[in-house]
Amino acid sequence: MAIADAIARRDIAAIETFLTRDFVHRALEGQLTSRDAFLDGISLIPGEIVFVRVSDLDAHIAGGGALVTGVQRARVRLDAALVDDERAFVDWFLKDGASWRLRMAMDLPMPSPARG
Repeated sequence: MAIADAIARRDIAAIETFLTRDFVHRALEGQLTSRDAFLDGISLIPGEIVFVRVSDLDAHIAGGGALVTGVQRARVRLDAALVDDERAFVDWFLKDGASWRLRMAMDLPMPSPARG
């Protein structure tokens, strides 16, 4: 996914092209992060971003909008330690001419493993 690749490269200019001007990120706790603060946060991720990958993508298109869900996995090297992060997400895209732009993103907790 192009957005994940741009985040892994910390390519803020590329990420900006995927976002609407009024983009917001909503944390699970309800905190809203503006577009500019979201971009600043990516540029300030400490350490070396080893990778950012998405999987389990599912999209539902309705008119000029698309609801996309999936799982994001990232690995960051902090000094000698590797830190892994895994989170589910819901993204809302809006059609903008021939392009789709991300209007809202929300992280979700990963589901608990099924017990059997």
